[in-house]
Amino acid sequence: MIVVFLKLTLKYPFSSYLEPDVLAKPLWFRLLYLHLASKGHHLYYYIPWTLSDAVNNASGFGFNGYDEKGEPKWDLLTNINIYELETSTSFKHSIDNWHIQTKNWLRRIFFDRLPKGKTLGVFVVSCIWHGFYPGYYFSFVFSAFVIYVGRGIRRNIRPFFLKNKILTHLYAVITYSVTHITIAYIIVPFFVLTVESSIKFYNSLYWIGHLLTLILIVTLPKQSFKSKSS
Repeated sequence: MIVVFLKLTLKYPFSSYLEPDVLAKPLWFRLLYLHLASKGHHLYYYIPWTLSDAVNNASGFGFNGYDEKGEPKWDLLTNINIYELETSTSFKHSIDNWHIQTKNWLRRIFFDRLPKGKTLGVFVVSCIWHGFYPGYYFSFVFSAFVIYVGRGIRRNIRPFFLKNKILTHLYAVITYSVTHITIAYIIVPFFVLTVESSIKFYNSLYWIGHLLTLILIVTLPKQSFKSKSS
């Protein structure tokens, strides 16, 4: 894992995406670059979280009772589920398996207590928790709207693909691809940090993610954007 991390992050850093020679490449190349850079930066977090999980479990702190088969569960302090994250077909599912303990804390302290705007409120708190670099706000605030759109797609579009196995598998392939490209699109400002670099990045892709999100927010039924706990 460490070797893959070093190879990907050294060859495909997000900062190099903004270099003129990369921006001059075709769109397919830039999207592939973003995907590889995103996977490399994921490993930056996978490595310490996996090691800390191993230490917690070796100390006994990760024991979380027994499952229905009587097997011990060691996920009490687990912070990431790599398999679920890498095979995710929705942004919400990715969020649920990333930074798990912090997500649980945010849900208990903020999401469950906010009377309105729960999702956006939690992401704004996440911005402040990370710091005051503008890139954090580009990434986190937009993430909230992607969550809204994901709910709308699942409730309004997904049922049309559940009529047979072929359509179901097609939906899975499409949503997997879109989810992981969207994650890369969202997190670039988080790493480049500044307003200028964030805007330069989004300009290079014509703000396509924001435009598609806006179109879906306008066209899909408003009720479908609400969480079930709202």
